Order: sequence, then structure tokens, then C-alpha cells
Amino acid sequence: MKKFILNTFYFSILIKSISWAEPPTGIIGGDSNGAPYVAFVDQYGMVFPVDSALLPNSGGVNKVDINSIGHGVVGASNPSTNVSFTARVNSPNQVSPIVGIPTNLEFNYVAINSNDKVVVGGRNQPNGRYLAVVSPTDVVTEILNVGSGQIYTVDINDQGYALAAGRENATFDGYIAQVDPSNNLTVVLNTPPPGYFNEIRINELSVGISAGGDGNSAGSYASLISPAGVNTILPQSGAAIPSNNQAQIYSGAINNLGNGIIGGFDGTGGYFNSNNFSYAALVTPAGNLTQLPVSGDTIPVRGHIISVGINQNGDAIIGGDTQSGAAYAALVSPSGNVTNLPMMPADGRIWSVAINDFGYGFLGGEEGTAPYLAIFSPLGEVVPIPGLPANGRIFSVAIGPFFTEIPIDGGGPNTPYLLGNDRDFAKYINSCIPQYAFYFIPSILEGNLVKAIESADPIRNSIPLFVANNNIFSLSNGLSAHINHYRHFKNNNCFSENKNSEPNNLPQYQKKEEYCQESSLKDRPFNVWVEAIGISSFQKRQHQTVHFAPYSAGFIAAFESYIGQQWQIGTGISYTYTYIHEGHDAGYADINQEQLFVYASWFSKNLYFNTALWGGLYQTHNVRNIKLPGWPSHHANSNPKGTQLTPTAEFGYEYAIYKAFQNRYINYLEWTFSPFINVEWVNNWQREYREKGKSPFNIKQNSFYSAFLRSEIGLKIYERLSFDSWNLIFKEGVSYVNKLPHHIGRVSGSIIGAPCSFNLKSFQDTVNLFGFELSTIFEPTNPIYPYGSLNYNLEVNGLYTSHQLTLELSYSF
Repeated sequence: MKKFILNTFYFSILIKSISWAEPPTGIIGGDSNGAPYVAFVDQYGMVFPVDSALLPNSGGVNKVDINSIGHGVVGASNPSTNVSFTARVNSPNQVSPIVGIPTNLEFNYVAINSNDKVVVGGRNQPNGRYLAVVSPTDVVTEILNVGSGQIYTVDINDQGYALAAGRENATFDGYIAQVDPSNNLTVVLNTPPPGYFNEIRINELSVGISAGGDGNSAGSYASLISPAGVNTILPQSGAAIPSNNQAQIYSGAINNLGNGIIGGFDGTGGYFNSNNFSYAALVTPAGNLTQLPVSGDTIPVRGHIISVGINQNGDAIIGGDTQSGAAYAALVSPSGNVTNLPMMPADGRIWSVAINDFGYGFLGGEEGTAPYLAIFSPLGEVVPIPGLPANGRIFSVAIGPFFTEIPIDGGGPNTPYLLGNDRDFAKYINSCIPQYAFYFIPSILEGNLVKAIESADPIRNSIPLFVANNNIFSLSNGLSAHINHYRHFKNNNCFSENKNSEPNNLPQYQKKEEYCQESSLKDRPFNVWVEAIGISSFQKRQHQTVHFAPYSAGFIAAFESYIGQQWQIGTGISYTYTYIHEGHDAGYADINQEQLFVYASWFSKNLYFNTALWGGLYQTHNVRNIKLPGWPSHHANSNPKGTQLTPTAEFGYEYAIYKAFQNRYINYLEWTFSPFINVEWVNNWQREYREKGKSPFNIKQNSFYSAFLRSEIGLKIYERLSFDSWNLIFKEGVSYVNKLPHHIGRVSGSIIGAPCSFNLKSFQDTVNLFGFELSTIFEPTNPIYPYGSLNYNLEVNGLYTSHQLTLELSYSF
């Protein structure tokens, strides 16, 4: 897994104007200024502190928990005064102390299930061990309130089964007990070792895991507890657990498959001694231990693993400190691959961790004298959360469903109403991969949600296809220009009957047979020609797609022949390279296009008809820069390929008039007016492709068919100056262009790994443009010499501009 670090600049200011409205994602607890501190974290990463007036004015939080519907519970105490506080906390302003729980617990540990059933454990002065179950209606049932010892840790599952652990008496005999849904107590362990337990957890199958140690000479301790109350000491096989005196297993966690993780330290120096050795291991349902790491990063040689968590997929999180006094946290895969999380506080400690089934979670602890809270992602990305007190620590964190949606309907200054593709893509994330809302937390805090959505949105992948199709239109323009120019050269009717001429009054050197050279069609019926083409375009932003500028260069090379006096046929090849620059550094693309084509032209005195068929391939290298506010840039790379087939047809009428000159320099001036209609239909079959790279928003695009129909109607005007040895022709053209897309801007696919697909659309609107053409053609009258032309085409409207320059060289033989 790739490691990233958040740019914390974006989180220097908490947006205070957003009010509490959504069910919380998590709850955190600790202390600040000598008093308990409790806060909710909502689905957008906002911290909402519980009103301090509703909490005790001294002490600290021992434990917080939250259930799947966002209801929390807090246990706080002040050991120096033996004053405790147990309450349900459902919002920052809704704190309900549980009446019936003693207020003199030296330590106070709590847990809540999805049915709002609460279990409470601690040390009741002066009676010792205390354990109680609280119904959803706050009926308190005391399970234990006798003897010496203490309950250090409790947990409860959604079936109503609870586990409690601690020590039984002053001799540090370990104690584990089960409580069934009817509140019946079963003692699982009450003999040494160990001396006490630090943590106990229970899964939905009522299998538990314990973590503890003697604190003296017996070393650390961990066990699995069956639903029947059988305590199985770890390890049953595999790696050993720390055995030095004062070694401890601080924390344990278990999922519903029975896979678990434990963490602690080995050493003789006692708690938080810099010479202790870090320890963490995976636990199988059979009790086999695998010490970490199996692969990946190393965990600190010296230090402590203080808190661990595991989700239903077997992904785990560990947190603690290092010998140097820095905080430490790492992700652990089911196979034991360790990924250390980056840039932990250099002077601090992770006290508590939590992970949900999507692989996201909380890190809670301290940084110097200030509390520390961060959110992590499955990729190892870390988001420090602002809005915490200036001093104190976070001692306990708990996580709920976690960031279930991106706000799409507005309602706040940082959450605008989303439109178009932004809205569709956000809805896709909310319904299909809600865990990905995590990546938009910084943008919500910063007020740049739209910018973030558009950066992650894959609709930009439609840009190269749009450009590749427009390139075919440009190539077709080049072919059309050649056919029409060549027809004027080789089939000049000169002073034909439809022209306003007076042939009997002309000098001999102006007679038709002198300069029309009709015999050249027979003597030189073949022609080869080549065009160099350059294209520069600009498309403004539309449909939440950034503006972009394609730059293309290529060539056409062809061979043709005249058949009789009215037919021209030919075939050729073309190649085009295009570079696309996307605005706001959103990405870029390279396109290579290779085409084969055949064409034919029929003409008479006044009419002509041109047709062609293009077919070829294209290959695209596309880079999508995903720049979410608060995150380093991600890059999604893809190489879409496809096939294009394009039939074209042009029909036109020509009417010419001329003026003869009585001098030896200019023989005559001829004007030709040519209204025309042109239709081009690009058909595109793009193959399926997958994006690669470290981006979490890599997509798989399905193969699909699209088409682009271009229709043009206009007028071309030719001015031909005839000299003795050469002709100079100028051409101007104006036209109305209509482009009708069919699925050109469609992106249909899915985020890789997601169970459902999306459909996004851009470039779907009919486009109307103004076309302008300007040409200069130089033609020697002697056909043994080549001729050349320079052609400029412009297409423009309010959103799109395209400039095309074509240089042609042609030779007949």
C-alpha cells in the first residue's frame, strides 16, 4: 500500500459555521484542562465537542463507545476524588447521565451495542469490582458490586452477550466473566496468572479475546474465550508472546470470523520504558500466533503497541509509540503486511485506534501537550483533524459506519448544491462506494467540494475521443480541398458555354486549346500528392468538464487517377499526432491516429460529387491528474484504443464567369461561385480499458460505440488569375457547420473494485459553428511541374475554436 501524507495547511482553520445535522461517524474522549473532553466526529470530519457544562469539571474520560445508529456512551472518572460519570451521549447537547450507576467509580469503562444496551465496569469504592448492564430504557442491573479487585475492561455484542475482565483481589488474580442477554453471570477465569487485564473484546458469535499481563514475573497474557466460557491461553501454536517480567499485552481485537490481533511490549522496565520492545501478532481462530511484521515495513524495535483494531475483512490497525518518544501507527493486512502510517507526531503517542469494515478509522492520542486526532484510509493516507482543544489528550476513540455520503443537496456554506456530472458522480459514490467519501473531507472543510468532485470525476476521459473524431473532420477537409483544387486544375473548361465569354474576340494566345491542355488528362492521368496538416483548437469548459486545448500535426499521402473526363479516384494514408492539454493542470493526453482512405469524384460542367471512406485506428495515452484539496496529487493513467470508420459525401454546383485582358501578362481573370453541401459521419468503436496508478479513483471503462455527424452548407468563391506559364488561384469560403454527437462524451464504467457502474455524459449537445476557409493555390501551366497550395480553415462558436493550416504538394505523371 502506498503511503501519502496530508498537506495540513488545508486544515489550519475549522469551519465553525457548519451545524450539527447528521448522525455522527465517531466519538472521541480524553481530557483537556483537567476536565473530561468528549466530541463527536461527523461524516465530513467535523469535530463537535460535547457541551462542557454537561460534563464533570474535573477528571478525564476512560472510555467512549458508539453504536451503528450513532448513539454514544461515555465513562469518565477522577481517581484522586473517586468521582465518576456515566452517560449516554447522542449529540453535543444531549447528555443523559445513567441514574443508578455509582458516581464513585475509581475507573469507569463502558460499551454499547446497536440495541442501545450498555455495559459498565470499574472499581467501586470501597466495594471493589463493579459490573452492571443498562437496558435501552436505562434500567440498571448490577451484576457485580462486591469483593476486592477491579473491572478494567468491558465489551458487549449486538446479541446482548458481554465480557468483562480485570483482577479479582489484591494478589492480582486475573478475572474474566461472561454475562448473557438475561444478565446471568458466568465466571470464566479467577485464578493467577495474569495479574490483570488491559482489554477484552467480543465478536457477534460471542467469541472473545483478552489482553493482559502479570505486571510482575509471569509475563504477558492473552487468551480466546469461547461462547461456552472456555478460556484458551495463547499461543496454541506459532509465535510466542512476551514472557519477560512486566511484559504486557496492552490490547486485543477480534472479528466475526474469529481472526484477531494483539499488541503490547516485551521487557523488564515496566510501563513506557524506553528499553521495552514492541510486540504485535495476528491470531487465528485456532489460537495460532504470527508475529508482525510478516512483510512490508518494520514495526519499531523498541517502543509499545498500545491499541489495536481489526475489521471483518481482517484488515487491522496498530498504534503506540517508539523509543524516541514519537507516536506510531501502522496498517496490517490479513497476511501480515505492515504499512507504517506517515508523519506521526514526533513528540506524542497513539492511545487508541479504531477501524471500520471499509478500512478507514481513527487515531487518537497526544502531540506534545495537545490532543491528536487523525483519520486514516486503506491506502495509508492520514488526515489530521482540526478543532481540538489546545491541550490535553485523546484517550479513547470509537467509530461507526463512517462517512456514508457526499452532500449533494447543499445546505451549508461549504456544501453547495451539486449539478450535472458532479451530482451524478457524487451519487454514484454515495450509493456504491460510500467509503470513498473519505477523500472529500478536506475539500468540505476547505469549502472546495465542487473542485474536488470535478477533479475525481472521470468524465475528462471523454476528451481524447472527442478530439480524435474532430481530427477525422480535419483530415476530410484536407482531402476535400485537394479534390476540388485538382479538379479546377485538370478539368478547366475555360470559356465554356455557360460562361460569359466572347471567344471570337480573344487574342490567339487566349484561345482555349492553347492553355487548357485537355490532353494532359490523357498524357498524365496519374497524380501523387501529400499534405502537411497542423491543427490548433480550444474548447471552453462545459458540463463540469475543464477547458482543454488540442494541438495536432500530421500528413496525408495519396495516389489518384483520372478515368475519362469526369471521374477521379484515389487512395491514400494519413497519420496524425495530437497532444491535449487540459486546463487547471487536470491532465493531458497523446493520440496517435492512422487512417487508410479511398475516394472518388464525379464532375460535369457545373456539378460535382465527392465521396470518401476513411478507416483506421487510434491509440491514446491519457493521464488524469486527480488533485483533491488537502491530498497529494494522484495520477490515473490509461491507454484507450479504438477503431474509426468514416464515410463522407460532398455535393456542389459551380458557376464561373471571366474577364479577358488585352495584355501579355494576365490572360484572364475567372470567378467561380460554388455552393455546396458536405456530410461526414465518424463511427467509433472504443475498446475497454483500465486506468492504472496509485489513485483510488482509477476506473474501468466499458467498450462502447459512438458517432459524430458533421453537416456543412456553404459557399466557396474561386478567383483564378491566368498567366502565360502559371496560374494563381485564391479561394474563400464561408459555411454553417452542424455537429451532432451520439455518445461521444459518454463515460460508462466503474471505479475499479466497486460493485456497480456509473454513466456520465459530456459533449452531448448539438454544436453549431461558423466556418471560414481561405486558400492560395499556385499552378504551373506546364504539367511536368508540381503544383502547391496553402489552405486555412476556421471553425468557431462561443465555446469552441479550431484553426487548421494545410500545405499541399502535388505531381502528375
